[in-house]
Amino acid sequence: MKKNGIRAFLTAILIVAITIPAAAYGDGTLIPQQKNYQSAFADTAGTWCDLYAQTCYEAGLMDGKSAAQFDSTGTLTNAQITVICARLLSLLRNGDRTLPQAQEGETWYQPAYDLLVSGGILAEPDDDQSGLPSFAPWQAGSPADRDRFVALLSETLSAANVSLPSINSVSSLPDVVHDTWLPAILTFYNAGILSGKDEYGSFAPYDHLNRGQAAAMLARIVDPDQRLTFTLKSFDLCRDVLGLSPDMVLVYADGEPITAELFGSQLATSLVQWGKSNTQKAQQDAIRIWVTYSQSYFTLAKNHGISLTDQQTADAQESSREEIGFLGYTKAYALRLQERIQLDSLLKAFYTQQYGDKAAMLNYNRDLAAVAQAIWIEPAPALKTLDLNAVWARAMASPYAYAG
Repeated sequence: MKKNGIRAFLTAILIVAITIPAAAYGDGTLIPQQKNYQSAFADTAGTWCDLYAQTCYEAGLMDGKSAAQFDSTGTLTNAQITVICARLLSLLRNGDRTLPQAQEGETWYQPAYDLLVSGGILAEPDDDQSGLPSFAPWQAGSPADRDRFVALLSETLSAANVSLPSINSVSSLPDVVHDTWLPAILTFYNAGILSGKDEYGSFAPYDHLNRGQAAAMLARIVDPDQRLTFTLKSFDLCRDVLGLSPDMVLVYADGEPITAELFGSQLATSLVQWGKSNTQKAQQDAIRIWVTYSQSYFTLAKNHGISLTDQQTADAQESSREEIGFLGYTKAYALRLQERIQLDSLLKAFYTQQYGDKAAMLNYNRDLAAVAQAIWIEPAPALKTLDLNAVWARAMASPYAYAG
């Protein structure tokens, strides 16, 4: 072959390699391929979700917004994730993504909705006893939350008798606690379907789900070869955000030393909420909130001679265990939260006995506010010299950036 002919041949091969996307669908996928990926979505080519978008398209689970656009940052609604999960259920059961057509007078997503309800995946909105995800008709067009999508996917897999083997070891998440769907979320982490939004594994359960995130979860479910293995870094509020030891005194409340592990969570929360340009206001706000919603209960209870019994303290310790680790809560801070709840209950009973049912809460809230106003707060040297801008930056790179 002449040199020009060889050059033309190699050029043709290069053009083909550039224009034809790499094969995404493998032999180990859970559902049969439905479509051929003829041309790449222009907006995902070369991005993190390119392969995921391709897999979902070939699996028949998600289409693009157009032939050339996938729109990975666009949000998905509750109705749309219902249709996606109905397609997944149909594909897992029958190898076919086709769903019944909506009848005259029905909403476009009604057949998918009915399929999930009948399959025990989605609950009717008036079913207060069910632990299944649900949404009312007026919420159909609202953006779906990340945790709702995981719950629907989990129930869909269960209904299709599909289990996800564990390849990771994750027992808790730094920004998810007391969530009805926490077991399902943890299952997805352990199966490599989710890895989190930061090195600590933050899930951001109440963030709106976007199309790229949905595609990633679906592709990893469908194709085991795309699942992730990882080890999460444990999150320590005092170490990773404050840069202080837990026992460092940050403020004095009526002369009582309040340490970093007891005050740090409110400081980090206020800094995230107020932003980098308002760090001093954030510090003042953190002190105000901490006094009003924490210290005032302890002070008012002490003023009335109210204290926890040994059994109530033991109950508080038991309840605090599942809080430890959430947003970096230490054992001491988690216990303080539960003790405040116990004192609140005792104080309400005390005020009810003193003033009767009708006037109890009025007087209780009045006295709480008065006590909070009277508490003397003095920032300790460690707080006065703390680089709040640096703390804010570290908080924004931590689970506090995703806390609801």
